[in-house]
Amino acid sequence: GYSKDKLNAAFAYGGPKLAKKTIEKNYGIKIDNYITTGFGDFKKIVDALGGIDIKLDQDECGYINWQLGKNGQTATYGEVAVKDGVQKLNGQQALWFCRDRGSETFSGNDFTRTSRQRRMLMGLIESYKSSSVDQILSITNDLKKYVETDLSKEDLMWLVNHSDKLFTYKTS
Repeated sequence: GYSKDKLNAAFAYGGPKLAKKTIEKNYGIKIDNYITTGFGDFKKIVDALGGIDIKLDQDECGYINWQLGKNGQTATYGEVAVKDGVQKLNGQQALWFCRDRGSETFSGNDFTRTSRQRRMLMGLIESYKSSSVDQILSITNDLKKYVETDLSKEDLMWLVNHSDKLFTYKTS
């Protein structure tokens, strides 16, 4: 119902339902369900989970610091230590990590950006694989206010109740 545009414009025009319909039509794949959140709630989710441990390289650290400083989101430049290795990111830092698609100063493109997003999600999944069903239920109840989904309450409860089994599968 709209002219040709970037794929993510479907979400801007019609939310998750139009994005789902657009992907299904253009790629011939069936999407069963969705879960979505906005930038502000993404930060709240990461902060509510106590941050995320993620392996960073120096360029990624530099990019996060640059964006924090450029956007007035930190009192001091260099909030994230510029070094290779695992660091704990808060919500704002994790958001800049996930949005990094590169610039003249920092290497990258949309493929590296989506790779970073997958790394972040995999880090979250890995950090909760040893959680009990009760812990996953508590996390789900705490965070559900930050997401929109078309999963029914029953489907969400099934996923929570089977999380101990689901987490045994290799995630990719």
